[in-house]
Amino acid sequence: MSALLLACGWVAGVVLLAGGVLKAVDLGAFRRSLPTLRLPGDRLLVRWAAAVPAAEIVLGLGVLFLTGTAYRVWLVGACLMYAAFLVVVVRAVALRLSATCACFGTLGPAGIGWRTVVRNVALLLVALAGLAAPSAGGRLAGALALAVVAALAALAVVRERRRRQREIDSLVLFDVDGAAMPLREFQDPPTILVFFSPGCGACRHLVSDFRWWPHALADGLDLQPVFIGTPESFEGIEVFAPLAPHAWYDHDRVVFQRLGGDATPSGIRVDRTHPLGDTWHVGAAGLPRLVFRPGFDRNAAARATASASQDAPEDHLT
Repeated sequence: MSALLLACGWVAGVVLLAGGVLKAVDLGAFRRSLPTLRLPGDRLLVRWAAAVPAAEIVLGLGVLFLTGTAYRVWLVGACLMYAAFLVVVVRAVALRLSATCACFGTLGPAGIGWRTVVRNVALLLVALAGLAAPSAGGRLAGALALAVVAALAALAVVRERRRRQREIDSLVLFDVDGAAMPLREFQDPPTILVFFSPGCGACRHLVSDFRWWPHALADGLDLQPVFIGTPESFEGIEVFAPLAPHAWYDHDRVVFQRLGGDATPSGIRVDRTHPLGDTWHVGAAGLPRLVFRPGFDRNAAARATASASQDAPEDHLT
């Protein structure tokens, strides 16, 4: 009987450690799942999302490596975490939310349902049973658990890389004639994509300056405008007309949303290191920090371009 209770404690520690490591491997997926749970203070939770897998890893290691009283203290902490997870999933099911949890990264089922509740109840009971073990933990248990978790993490990394590459390959922008260009083609040379939407007043104000922005770029960078919508969405809007034949179009906002955009005008740099973009810069205050090279005199460039030919965008946006 004592051996069974000891095994319960180890299982509780291994599952907690594995959950933490697999969340950390794909922290972005875990962050994206949190708003679907509609928890109070979800914005704060998203900001501090990394604390959850960190706590799981610490508690799991403690349960597996410690003995005696320290083991029980860590396992009590594990029980409290399992109980918190149970409350969250029961609430999601009771409210009939279309929620995901990314509980085990890419290796576990994404959706939350009654099976998730049953699984969490079982894990809580296993952890509670482990408290009754006369002794637990130790280096052997910890070493075996780490080997198992390392194998799972390696598998998760491989699967996540494949999934991410498939997603990147599926993202496309379109030219004015409807021809598709995969997003990966904008990685080399590194490209700054600037997104405009037809109903955005700030976009209409800023797009008239875009014709001289290519002069502000650092060497080795490209700059491309992306209109969110179809060419028909921008017809009849005079301020967009000079740029419309040279812009790329994100017909259904798919690329904009997948890269994490939430406001326009805004821009993001895409390159081989960041195939899904780096940091967003928004508005007239943020975009110059992304586009303009250090020391660039924007006022002088604007005056020079105003006196140049109105055909200048064709030299840079082809």
